[in-house]
Amino acid sequence: MRLARAAWDALRNVQHALADVARHALPWLPWWLAGAVLLWACVKLARQAFADLRERAAVRRLLDAARREPAHAALALARALETALAPRGRARAPQHTWREYCAALGAGGIALPAEFAPAFEAARYGDASVALPEPARDALAHTVAAIVAAQRFPRLAAAWRSGLAVAAAWLPRRR
Repeated sequence: MRLARAAWDALRNVQHALADVARHALPWLPWWLAGAVLLWACVKLARQAFADLRERAAVRRLLDAARREPAHAALALARALETALAPRGRARAPQHTWREYCAALGAGGIALPAEFAPAFEAARYGDASVALPEPARDALAHTVAAIVAAQRFPRLAAAWRSGLAVAAAWLPRRR
């Protein structure tokens, strides 16, 4: 009986000690937690910005490759177009051909040269006799560059909007 009583007293002492620690730490806990959430958000936003910078560099390399190698310009421009449009919500579905994708982009307001889809298919499937004409190549390169310039950080903007929506859901509403 004495052993049980001593164990009970020890347990009560531990409980009181933990309550004292919690009482002293609790006022700082929200600041610590807010700091951890803010650090996590900054890291997430930095990763998205870095991904956007990598995407812009990849598009720039592909556009340069299209200018340097006219024989493979259609392939490089197709990759540049896909790389630029995917984070902006206009990715090509795997089941769609390039002709269908170009038609959908044209209907969505992105003007592509009519020679692009046939030149891409010819380059993709080995017909070297059909090449993308220089004016069409330059027009498509300009279109891709304009898409990237219009929205320089699409992933960052989406992460920012998402974070604001989460924060708005958690913050108390004023009446």
